[in-house]
Amino acid sequence: MPPFPLAGEIASLLTALFWSLSAMAWSLAGRRVGSVAVTTIRAALAAVILAILFRIAYGSWWPGDLGRSALWYFVWSGVLGAGVGDLLLFRSFLLIGPRVGMLVMSLSPIFAALIAWTTQLHETLGGRAVAGIVMTVAGVAWVVGARQGDDAWKPPAGGFRAGVLLALGGTLCIAIGFVLARMGFAATADSPGAAVGATYVRLVSATICCLAALPLLGQTRGTLRAFKDRRAMTIIMIGTVVGPV
Repeated sequence: MPPFPLAGEIASLLTALFWSLSAMAWSLAGRRVGSVAVTTIRAALAAVILAILFRIAYGSWWPGDLGRSALWYFVWSGVLGAGVGDLLLFRSFLLIGPRVGMLVMSLSPIFAALIAWTTQLHETLGGRAVAGIVMTVAGVAWVVGARQGDDAWKPPAGGFRAGVLLALGGTLCIAIGFVLARMGFAATADSPGAAVGATYVRLVSATICCLAALPLLGQTRGTLRAFKDRRAMTIIMIGTVVGPV
């Protein structure tokens, strides 16, 4: 049972608030050091912080009681959701800004619901849910297609369409990551620290994914140079604490 009524709903609203704040941090830091550097450093910092917190709270450096099948669900959830998805989404922030980027990202629960509907989770969509999906998609399409004001985030020539496509791709990956995480929780025992352990595993997996992508994207030196930018590192640290941590 939840510790108090509406605990899940309140946690979801706080998550949305913190992710909105972190999105602004990623956009500001990304303009200084690049989206790939931000994604990689943020995942690594979050993994280290969660490792320390997990050790303090549960006396172990690794959540070994999640179960093998659940562990692999969380690993792939981290690779797709917190790794590939964030690489695409953070790049889109530089092209279309955090406002439109987060707006497109608001479609991730819809994508997740549709994916979960067709998987072994057997989650159903009622008439009200379908109506909400239609209204949300229509609202996002209206804002994205509207003329940008003078104070809007200025993308490079042709960058707005690319940014929207990147945001959609990142949002889809994040939605798949959500579903995989949900399948992981369905497969794991109700162990102490399961939620923290799952987040920890996802971020370690995302860090490995991003580190492997650095040489492929030619961003290894740029990411190392980012550590010399104190302002960018401060912004990344703030975004890491209010976002993934």
